[in-house]
Amino acid sequence: NPDFGKGVFGFDDGNSVSDAFIQGCGRSERRLKYNIEYITDSPMGIPMYYFNYINEAHGKGRYVGTMVDDLQRLGYSDVLSTVNGDVYVNYAKIDVPFMKLED
Repeated sequence: NPDFGKGVFGFDDGNSVSDAFIQGCGRSERRLKYNIEYITDSPMGIPMYYFNYINEAHGKGRYVGTMVDDLQRLGYSDVLSTVNGDVYVNYAKIDVPFMKLED
């Protein structure tokens, strides 16, 4: 979806983060979320959660994904990238989906 990064992350200028980077990545820091509900662990052993973003500019509605601190604790730091102070997860490298649920 070519509009994925723009709608979810609010990068409309194309200068902050490349479209290719945004396509497979999600903001997954626990501090950016609320209403966090554990679902289960993926086959790779990564905890999956339902959550909402505190700042709706990052995404409005309910999502499924994981948390940066869990990935760091489990040794998956190689799937993390820091851009402009925010930590992103490259979901293409793990077996956890990052997706918006139906409204």
